[in-house]
Amino acid sequence: MSDQFDLDQITEIELIIAEINAGIRLIVTGGHSSYALNTGQSEQSVKRLSLDELRAMRKELLLERDNLRAACGLDRSVITGYPGF
Repeated sequence: MSDQFDLDQITEIELIIAEINAGIRLIVTGGHSSYALNTGQSEQSVKRLSLDELRAMRKELLLERDNLRAACGLDRSVITGYPGF
């Protein structure tokens, strides 16, 4: 069962993931060495994180988000089975 705190955490994580994705795009397409992460609550300037570091950070956040979604019951799937006779 989900509570508002967990749902807010999911939203926050998704905002950060979006900012990380934007940073990855900047590095890949423009060769930038710094960028700003704006989570809505704070803004921080990040300098010279490698593409691998950003991808690792994103992977951890995606896992955390998925765990929260599962704990809140947001990612349940329904499997319907029928007899084979």
